[in-house]
Amino acid sequence: MGRFRKGRRVRISAVPLRRSLLLRLLAVSALVSVCSITATAWVVVQTTAVVLSRERGQALADDARIYDTLLGYAATHPSWNGVQPTVDHLAQSGGHRIVLLGEDGHLLADSNADRNRPFQPPQQASAVIDPLAVDPELNKNTDDGRSGTERIDPRAVGPFKLSEEDSERLTRTAKRVVLCLREFYDTQAHVQMSPAGRPKVVVPNPGGTPTLGEQRCSPGFTDPTPSEEKALEGLTSLVNACLARREVDGVRLAIDGSWEPRTRHAPPPSTVLSCLTTSRSQQLAPYVAPAALLYVSSPGRTATTFFDLSSANRLRIAGWAAAVLVMTVTVTTLTGIRLVKPLRTLTKAAMRMEGGEASPSVLVRGGDEIAKLSAAFNAMSQRREQLESARRDMTNDIAHELRTPVSNIRGWLEAVEDGIAQPDADLVTNLLGQALQLQHIVDDLRDLSAAEAGELRLVPAPVEL
Repeated sequence: MGRFRKGRRVRISAVPLRRSLLLRLLAVSALVSVCSITATAWVVVQTTAVVLSRERGQALADDARIYDTLLGYAATHPSWNGVQPTVDHLAQSGGHRIVLLGEDGHLLADSNADRNRPFQPPQQASAVIDPLAVDPELNKNTDDGRSGTERIDPRAVGPFKLSEEDSERLTRTAKRVVLCLREFYDTQAHVQMSPAGRPKVVVPNPGGTPTLGEQRCSPGFTDPTPSEEKALEGLTSLVNACLARREVDGVRLAIDGSWEPRTRHAPPPSTVLSCLTTSRSQQLAPYVAPAALLYVSSPGRTATTFFDLSSANRLRIAGWAAAVLVMTVTVTTLTGIRLVKPLRTLTKAAMRMEGGEASPSVLVRGGDEIAKLSAAFNAMSQRREQLESARRDMTNDIAHELRTPVSNIRGWLEAVEDGIAQPDADLVTNLLGQALQLQHIVDDLRDLSAAEAGELRLVPAPVEL
């Protein structure tokens, strides 16, 4: 009877909008989406930057390799005739298309199989191949031991190229020099060949070791050969002619690239180096291929690289991120509405129960947690109706049980008041019995209330059957 007392009812009201489950679900979903999209975009940008750096590095390495190979060909050949096999090999090894054009625009070589198709050169060539004007950014092999001539490829030797006989003879001499240095000076020297075919004795740690010209190990080793003397004379004439045009005294050149003044008035070193560079280019011009334009391209690689982080691509990434965010919020909204709708139905049913409806119920769909909650609510509503029915039946039974003794007592007392009955001992005994019956009913109600409250105390005692 005490479970549905008026003082223990729970008030149910509508959920404020700011505490709505749907709004909170949307806020959490939007926050998670923004964080996910931001993290994904950051990872994409970082990964793209790494890939872009690697692609650029690989492209520079390929271009440098192609440039160095073709530059070596130009430095050792007087023309570009016969360069086609070299171009085809470079193209196959790197997966590029390589095209060589003369400075006048005529085709020198093309690695494309369809050579009948005219080549449309881009606005800017990948590089200019000129062994007499090397690009230091693409070719690091520029140290030829000649100061001030770093723009000339060291493989361009021209008339300084030794014959095989002279090269073999000097190589044998160089090996004897190395053995002599090891024996007399305890120096671990080794022989290094120059592009001209002249061996060079390299001493790792010279220290106190005399120079080759002062050693007894290398008499005549550094003297030029007849072919070198002839080439050196021609170069000296060109240098002195250049110096004469600049109104300075001439110099004497050595085979190792050094020089000394011929008179007491030494010319400025910068002037000598400038004339030496110009004279070497003039001397080597007939022995090297003319300058050519190099074009290198590959499928998927453009002038701006495959991965472009331009502003247009950034806007495109931002647009896709916004589209994903809108789609996520839309899907979350539809899912949230479908999730909140049965909860609102349950709320309305509970409010109808509070308003006095006997046993409101809701429609159960599916088998998820909300469906189980709806089924539990329906079971609770039915149980409440059963308890209310039992309470009403018990109230009727108690009223019926109390009506009989109360009616008897009232009837006898009215009879005594009207003088119909005498208040004798029998009447008193009868009224006392009815009062005891009322007392017994009241005691039963108190025991029932204590049992419902969990306060009924049992005192077991032995009973003789």
